[in-house]
Amino acid sequence: MLRTICAAVIAASTFTVHARDMIAQSGNDWIRLHEKECTNKHIVSLLPDDMKDARAATVRVNGQIYAACWVVVPGGIGLQYEDGDRGGAPFSAFKPAQDV
Repeated sequence: MLRTICAAVIAASTFTVHARDMIAQSGNDWIRLHEKECTNKHIVSLLPDDMKDARAATVRVNGQIYAACWVVVPGGIGLQYEDGDRGGAPFSAFKPAQDV
């Protein structure tokens, strides 16, 4: 158990250092993580207590762009979407965003 907790803390701290503008992409869909605090009042009102320190995200699913908030969870990223849905993705799906 302690080994699992330590691994999660190490993974989370490693990912957080690189969290500035990270992106996961699958076809035309993507999740973009921003380092700035999540300030969307509607989404913040939907957050459970364990996500209150969430950061902002932008998500594209089926051609639609959504606002979201994200937090580091064991093994990846937890997301709260503006429509009330929740989701997530593994750390391995993310890489630094390449802005053009």
